[in-house]
Amino acid sequence: MDPRQLRHFVSLAEERSFTRAAVREFIVQSGLSSSVRGLEAELGVELYIKGTRPVRLTAEGDALVPAARYALEALAATYQVVNAVSGRLSGHLRMGVFQSVDHLVPISTILARLINEYPSLELTLHQLPSLDMVHMVASGQLDCAIVSASSHRANGVAISSLAEEPFDLVASVDSALAKQREIDFSALDGARFIETAPGFASRTLSDAAFTSARYERQIVCEASEWSMVADLVAAGVGVGLLPRGMAEQASAGTEPRLAVIRVRGLDITRRIDLAVPRGQAASPATRELARRLHAATTRRAKPGETTRRKPASRPRTTRH
Repeated sequence: MDPRQLRHFVSLAEERSFTRAAVREFIVQSGLSSSVRGLEAELGVELYIKGTRPVRLTAEGDALVPAARYALEALAATYQVVNAVSGRLSGHLRMGVFQSVDHLVPISTILARLINEYPSLELTLHQLPSLDMVHMVASGQLDCAIVSASSHRANGVAISSLAEEPFDLVASVDSALAKQREIDFSALDGARFIETAPGFASRTLSDAAFTSARYERQIVCEASEWSMVADLVAAGVGVGLLPRGMAEQASAGTEPRLAVIRVRGLDITRRIDLAVPRGQAASPATRELARRLHAATTRRAKPGETTRRKPASRPRTTRH
C-alpha cells in the first residue's frame, strides 16, 4: 500500500473536499482522485459516498481514518529513528518562505548547504501570506515556514524570532512627497496607498496603525509581491510602505526609482520569524534547519546598519 494514498485519503477525510484536499497536498485534483480510487481498489471497498458535497465518508471510510493516521505517524517515526541513529537527513522538507528577507536571514545559502550535505533530502518551497503558512504548519501541510508572524498564532506551532526590520514610506521620485525627507503621520490621512494583500503581516500592521490613529487611506491597489508594490509606487499610482532594505535599494544608484520618506508617529516593524511544529512533531530535517537558521542570525546589527538581527532564542509555543 502506497503511503501517499493514505495521506491523500486522510486529507480528503479532513477537508471534505477534493479541491481543498488537492491544494493541501500540492497536487492536481485529478491526481488526488486517482490516488483515492487506487486505495479503494486495493481495499475492495468504497471509502466515500460518490456525488456528495461536502464529501461524506462511508462506514468503511470512517473506520479507516484513525488507522490511516496511525500508520502515517508510525512510518514517519520509523524514518526519524533510523535517520537519527545514522546521522542522515532524508525525505521531503516542505518549507514556506517569506519574500525579500535574504539580506536579513541567509536562507538561500543555508538551504544550499543543507541540500548539498544531504543529497537524499528533497526540498519544496512555497511563497504564501504569513497567516496561511502559519496555519499550514499547524495542519501539517508545511514542515516549517519563514514568516512575519505579527499576531498570527496557531495551536501546536512554535514561533521564534530571527530578525527585525522597520518599514519606510516610499513615493515616486516625481511626486511632491519626494521633496520631503520627513513628514507627520497625519499627512497620510486620505492618501492613495498601494498595499499588500490581506493575510500579509505588513497589511495587518498597517491596518492597525491607521485604525489606532483614526486616519483613513485610500487603498487603490493590493499586491501579493513587494516588487509589484514598488513598481506601482514608482509609476505614481500611490505611496506605499516597504521594508527598509528594499526601500533603500530602490532609492539608491544614479537612477533611483523611489524616494524614501520617514514618517513621524508611524513605527511599523516586521519580524522575521521561524514557525515549526511544537516538540517532537518537527522532523529531523526541520530541527536541523532551525538550528542553522538561529546560528546564522545570532549577530546583532552593527552601528549604522539599517536592519537588525535578533539574538537566537528558544522557540516559544504559541496558542490562540
